[in-house]
Amino acid sequence: MNVDRTHRRTKPGLTLLALCLTLTVAGCGSVVSPSPTPVAAEQATVTVRVLTRSQPQPIHGALVRYGSSGSYTDQGGESTVAVAAGEDATIIVSAAGYQSMSASGLVGNDERWTFYLEALQADLQP
Repeated sequence: MNVDRTHRRTKPGLTLLALCLTLTVAGCGSVVSPSPTPVAAEQATVTVRVLTRSQPQPIHGALVRYGSSGSYTDQGGESTVAVAAGEDATIIVSAAGYQSMSASGLVGNDERWTFYLEALQADLQP
């Protein structure tokens, strides 16, 4: 059996260049790491309760606004608002016969906000 045991001497720089090219070509398109999937912002629910200021009674039908959305309070004077957790929220409440009111705050988790609305004074002119 004939075995060729001759070795060719190569320059060290060529060996390194060949190795780098092999690694570069091998990495071109073989494995692509996936892009991270965007995570949706967690939602928090703010339960808004609207009461009269003088004698705390629920105000039915008060408008509760957050951003471009709005809802009305139920018989118990409550409504819910969905907001992004970890963000500032401004909620505006208004009701016929009462002064409007707004409040802002950083919403962490589900929360309860209570608004006490002042009744409008009737203009008493003789």
